[in-house]
Amino acid sequence: MVLASAAIISCSSDDDGPSNNGNIQARWNPIKTTVKVGSSNTITQNYEGNEPGCSKDYIEFAGGGVLNRVAYFRDGDDVCQASPASTVANWSKTDDMVTITGDANYAGTYEITRLTNSELRLEETDNTGGIATVTTIYFEKASAN
Repeated sequence: MVLASAAIISCSSDDDGPSNNGNIQARWNPIKTTVKVGSSNTITQNYEGNEPGCSKDYIEFAGGGVLNRVAYFRDGDDVCQASPASTVANWSKTDDMVTITGDANYAGTYEITRLTNSELRLEETDNTGGIATVTTIYFEKASAN
């Protein structure tokens, strides 16, 4: 009984810590972005770009280093449509770092602070002016359509 409890406690505590054993090559829905300025000021912005009643927007880390960003919208007939995937954007990964180029929303070099089969967190730190600003973008794995 004690061993079973210890295993459950051990597994649940692992869920909160860093984990980078997933595969980044997938579709990811943006959830929120946090920006921490200095040591105490944190601002959280939930992703609000999803069109109600449509599939969720996503980015896709595809093979060959291609990054696709797809947003859904309603056309003139009120039918959900996907924007064309941006194929001019690229990504590359080295260890726990990913670099995105060619995409206005996500261009930059990020540390992968969490990568599981269901969650991705990308973190970028800027030390301009001697004050650290840490931006963390949270994603969840997109469901298969």
